[in-house]
Amino acid sequence: MDGRYKTIEGVDFDCALSLLTTVISRPRPERVIIDAGMKTLTHEFGLPRFKGREGLELLGLSEEHGTVQLKDPSIALKPGDKLEIIPSHGDTTLNIHDFYYGLRHGRVEVIWPIAARGKSR
Repeated sequence: MDGRYKTIEGVDFDCALSLLTTVISRPRPERVIIDAGMKTLTHEFGLPRFKGREGLELLGLSEEHGTVQLKDPSIALKPGDKLEIIPSHGDTTLNIHDFYYGLRHGRVEVIWPIAARGKSR
């Protein structure tokens, strides 16, 4: 399940789909740049949100990068730190990746290939 389902009234569950991204730059105290952009995740139903990280707002996506606003500049984030992000739409995010990584209790339990990857004609 993706971020879009969190907007449906009466649906109460955690999103199953997330993407791991890396902070690659902190050009200003209130801003970081991540290595996930439109070639990595969709913004079809709105910008993705960060999982379990209050005070972070994705401002926009370029092709390869995302710009993140920190509501509090004292939030400790530096290049190399990992962030988990929830795409707004799973279908148009999954088709641009090669594998699902299934985690249980924070450990990779299974890796599934995305069979239709690259099959559009």
